[in-house]
Amino acid sequence: MLAGRSTKGLKVNSTCRQKMDQNMHLIEMKRIEDLAIQKNYEDCLKKYGQNIRSNEPFKISGKIMCGPFFDELFCWQPQLANSTASEPCPSYVIGFVKVRRSLTYEHD
Repeated sequence: MLAGRSTKGLKVNSTCRQKMDQNMHLIEMKRIEDLAIQKNYEDCLKKYGQNIRSNEPFKISGKIMCGPFFDELFCWQPQLANSTASEPCPSYVIGFVKVRRSLTYEHD
């Protein structure tokens, strides 16, 4: 006992402090993740313009292409219709396992 007080209370306070520190760390990681996604969006917007959410098909040299697309995480570049594109999982997303992510472009 410390000056007539139980050490149990100190242990609880220490545990609470550790949990608060963990929560603050997660909040900071989420803030960094959000900033990275926002930067990715802004870079995509600069590169391809306002149409990055439409994924509208267009033709180049007689080939049907699917337009650039931002899916809230990735900036997908224009691709040939009926093809598959892939991107590595971003390091800035909390909890992502390093595998490949792909998006199939289809055109009717």
